[in-house]
Amino acid sequence: MEEKKQKQIDLIQNNIYKKALVKTKSLELKGTILPSKEFLQLKLSSGYNVGINFENIKEIKIIEEKKTREEKRETIEKTIETEKDNKESKKTTEKKEKTEEKIILLHTGGTIASKIDYETGAVHPKISTEELLQTYPELQKIMKVETIIVENLLSENLRFKHINKLAEELKKALQDKKVKGVIITHGTDTMHYTAAALKFMFNKINKPVILTGSQRSSDRPSSDAKINLLNSAYIIKEFEKTKLKNNIYILMHKNILEEDTILIEGIKARKNHSSRRDAFESINKPIAATINFYEKKIEVNENYYNCEENEEETMKEKQKKYEEKSENITYKPFKENIKIGIIKSKPNMFSEEIKMYKNYDGIIIEGTGFGHLPIEEDEENKKIYEEIKKLSKNKIIFMTKQTIKGITNLKVYSAGRKIKKYVLGDNTDITTEAAYIKLAWLLSNYNYEEAKKLMTKNLKGEYCENREIEKK
Repeated sequence: MEEKKQKQIDLIQNNIYKKALVKTKSLELKGTILPSKEFLQLKLSSGYNVGINFENIKEIKIIEEKKTREEKRETIEKTIETEKDNKESKKTTEKKEKTEEKIILLHTGGTIASKIDYETGAVHPKISTEELLQTYPELQKIMKVETIIVENLLSENLRFKHINKLAEELKKALQDKKVKGVIITHGTDTMHYTAAALKFMFNKINKPVILTGSQRSSDRPSSDAKINLLNSAYIIKEFEKTKLKNNIYILMHKNILEEDTILIEGIKARKNHSSRRDAFESINKPIAATINFYEKKIEVNENYYNCEENEEETMKEKQKKYEEKSENITYKPFKENIKIGIIKSKPNMFSEEIKMYKNYDGIIIEGTGFGHLPIEEDEENKKIYEEIKKLSKNKIIFMTKQTIKGITNLKVYSAGRKIKKYVLGDNTDITTEAAYIKLAWLLSNYNYEEAKKLMTKNLKGEYCENREIEKK
């Protein structure tokens, strides 16, 4: 037994970082051999590591490959360096222009800047932006990257004061003529809230702004941080060639294992999985593009369209000091103490659940189906209806839907027709998260009547009038 174990150890030590097929008494595993003397440590294609006791191994077979993924990456990276060296032979003026261009990385924290505390097993935001850049030196090979620490928080802890602070730093970056684009590293849990907030806040976006993060901390071998960061920098470098509109985007994985990432318009994004790399989806609108830095691939989605094109001319006139006619980049911040409630419609609700928001500035109701709330048949349901009527006298109440896709429609059923008199949001496809942000921002910057009117208008592409997805 000891002789067999020693042969296995010798085989492993001579084939570290090579692919192997490992057979045990109960299963077969295929993965990359990692350094370990106490047991066989194997990295699976899923990105996770597994440890196997030598006593349980029946057979180890080394799989000869033409090239591993890492070797392919190294080849591509060496090619990039060669191309960079060749560019030095170009004219001095062109060279100067390229060295002046840069990306600003605004750091807010999140899993992408976290480490595992192995004493507690918990993930904490510990990595500085300098460490992040040192971990991924390939970023600087794409374009010069300068980092600014705005916050170092897990995203569930963000408040409007933090978003206001981020907006101020973003404003400086957008005003800098040397800046080609901005990457915002952010926790994924509330990334879509922040993307929507920045979109509403700014009068215009004159450069690509990309929020990205990771589902696994940067110190884990299976982290998606590197691919997301490299693809974010790459799309910014090549952005002018894509002919996409400068906007607030979210960039995350397209699927679980591959290196493709998708570019989503931030105001239409939603996190739909708690842990998968491909957690983010574009809601009621096609993605903007697919990006793969290692394959030098950017594919703009031919079905992508711009929801802002249908904005009413009257709104442009009303906000002429705030719209894109202005040369200056400005933003309108959130009131830090603004209070917006989110009520989730469900069976067996009670009127007290509505009443508890009487001291709030506004309310979002996430209705069932087309945007329904229990207000008929039962006496308690009728009390809910009465509470809605009371609150609507001095508060904006906006209806969204619990279904991920589709639109609200308060004209189909009798309950919808009744409540339509007291709530806004009929025939809209806005996400609950974007509606929450929009109402908070409007009530931070406009009086009640103005905010109520603006809440029904398509200001920043939050409503997609085309709804091409609905026709498919």
